[in-house]
Amino acid sequence: PDPQVRGRATTDLITAGEPAAPALAALLADPDARIRHVATTTLWGMGAKARAAVPQLGAALRDPDASVRASAAMARGRSGAAAQAAVPALIGALSDSDRNVRVWAVKALGAIGPGARKAVPALRRMVKDDFLGSTIEETLRKIGRGSAAGTSSGRP
Repeated sequence: PDPQVRGRATTDLITAGEPAAPALAALLADPDARIRHVATTTLWGMGAKARAAVPQLGAALRDPDASVRASAAMARGRSGAAAQAAVPALIGALSDSDRNVRVWAVKALGAIGPGARKAVPALRRMVKDDFLGSTIEETLRKIGRGSAAGTSSGRP
């Protein structure tokens, strides 16, 4: 419960890197949403060193807690192309009821780049979203499909 202890432990786990990822991935099944959230944010801090947790982070995108879902999407984005296996779960997160989850899912797909091509149809359907439009256009450019002009025109 002590935030200072939790903060030091998080920093130590991020420093440990890849060897700590499986233990953090296991925490994503903890019944306490706070524990799941700390685990996802710690995996986010690890970036590509969290590869071993990709499947569990994909499942965390369906967590009942919105903060866990958002931080799981953030963590996927930090893994870049290594998170390609999470693309289907990220596509599902594009229709999440929580706006932060949608934002981070869009950004994560952009970080994955060309490996996220399967998300292009869903992203193009969302491009007119006033809040996410420019982020979606940037993601489409990163994926390598369309341009700002092409995606804004509403073409499929």
